[in-house]
Amino acid sequence: MPLVVFEVAVERGNYPPGDERLAWLLAAAFAAAALSLLLLRGRGRSAAAGLVLDVIVASAFVALYSFEAGTTARHVLVLPVVEGAFLFGLRAGALVPLASLPALAFFEWRQAERLDLHPFDVGHVLGPAGIQLAVGIVVGALVARLERPGV
Repeated sequence: MPLVVFEVAVERGNYPPGDERLAWLLAAAFAAAALSLLLLRGRGRSAAAGLVLDVIVASAFVALYSFEAGTTARHVLVLPVVEGAFLFGLRAGALVPLASLPALAFFEWRQAERLDLHPFDVGHVLGPAGIQLAVGIVVGALVARLERPGV
């Protein structure tokens, strides 16, 4: 959470018109939702809710920061993949990358069309999603292996 606030603050003045306000609102919403989940932890599905929150927030920030040429913002999407695989195993490690596809596609569209950096390239969407899938499968398989008795 502090990293989100730090990132928004560091980019101050670099955002396109209207995006800085959106970044602060997104950071505030993330803080409020994270605090709510912290207060509700241990009550059933807080881990799943936290994962969903992290996928949504990571995707929103990737979409928001797509205004910047050369940004590595889309790599943030691997964090919820690792989280999902760690918490829920191989199935989540394989499914969470699918949830990142809309953010990756928007990122590529904004880089290609709005910034006119290059033509839209589906490989720029599928490549990062494929890397996320590989990471998710590896982490999920390691978690499954650790959960087996005698390993």
